[in-house]
Amino acid sequence: GINAENGVWGGGGVIVPGSNGCLYCLEERDMAVQWSCSLPGGSLHATPLPLVTGQILATTTDGTLWAIRDGGEVRGRVTLPGKVFSSPAIGRDRDIVIGCRDNYCYVLKADF
Repeated sequence: GINAENGVWGGGGVIVPGSNGCLYCLEERDMAVQWSCSLPGGSLHATPLPLVTGQILATTTDGTLWAIRDGGEVRGRVTLPGKVFSSPAIGRDRDIVIGCRDNYCYVLKADF
């Protein structure tokens, strides 16, 4: 189902993760699904991160960081060596920072 507790504004609506492996963009007015994006590899539990570029970063529990364009198109992905339940964050130099269940924190260049 949809986890509205981890919703965030972006992509033209409210972006919410789904435990079914889908990312949803809901209309602000009536919460109707504007678009959705299926992300294979696990559930989405963490809050997605909308970027100023209009892209959205989301993580699946299998350890994949996804870059999604507004509209639900997958633009890129990076797979980490462990499971991920944390939300991505932006670091000092606009790098992407993400914690992983292998007990490491990763800093990635935003090449999406």
